[in-house]
Amino acid sequence: MLEQHTLTSRHLGREVRLQVHLPDGCAPGQRFPVLYCYDGDVVFREGAEGFCYASYALAHRDSLPQILLVGISPPRDRWQRTAEFSPYTKVFETHGADFEPLVRGRGELLLAFVAQELKPWVDARYPTLPERAHTAIGGMSSGALNATYAILRHGNLFSRALLHSPAYNLWLPELLQSARGARLDALAYCYMDVGTEDETRMTAKEDALRSAQRMRDELLHCGLDARRLRFRVIPAGRHSPATWRQSFPDALRWVFQDCITGPASNPAGAEPATQKGENTR
Repeated sequence: MLEQHTLTSRHLGREVRLQVHLPDGCAPGQRFPVLYCYDGDVVFREGAEGFCYASYALAHRDSLPQILLVGISPPRDRWQRTAEFSPYTKVFETHGADFEPLVRGRGELLLAFVAQELKPWVDARYPTLPERAHTAIGGMSSGALNATYAILRHGNLFSRALLHSPAYNLWLPELLQSARGARLDALAYCYMDVGTEDETRMTAKEDALRSAQRMRDELLHCGLDARRLRFRVIPAGRHSPATWRQSFPDALRWVFQDCITGPASNPAGAEPATQKGENTR
């Protein structure tokens, strides 16, 4: 079941479009873990430029974790999107690339919206398991950047992370600074991928791969158990919904591997398993 809503955020100063997907066939009293996912319009968009998640979940519900998925749509303007996902303010030398030379980061405001406005609203309206142990955050590209910052600086809110093609390269020094003192021992599961052909307007593919590998190592240095991290390098993978759509179901299964799959009457609540991660160290 897919529902659409609009919230007016006091932190962001804008209306935020939401898509909320609840598993079909819910049993009375059943409650679900939650994934808050940035670029929600891409997750639920049908066609080549989207994940088509609602259709996929209907066709393959027996093999997917039973979760509530909250898609958060960014501003329509791409410069505003970049600023909203970035926790940092920074001046860039664009060298002629089609990129904003000054990004005034609003990432902390976005996280304040998720923590103080969105999550209480979702928990009050839907049958969630509201505890940190059952709460995940994820995104693609700059959305994955903000999700990474969230687990580093706001780990009291999230215990799981899903990171597709994270846009780390431009922000790597700042992100590594944010990681200082962070402890990820209690992070249940983390999924990260990057494609061998992953490049953007400002990042060459070798830099995209290098920065993802560097942050993978930093997450492990911060105490993340290697068995709870899955790091994938996707052959021929690109910085696009077409690549992310293919890996998203497996990413969900990894991040919520200790949760129920398929229709069931019991809520997910088991302690995280200790399966071995797929790491390329």
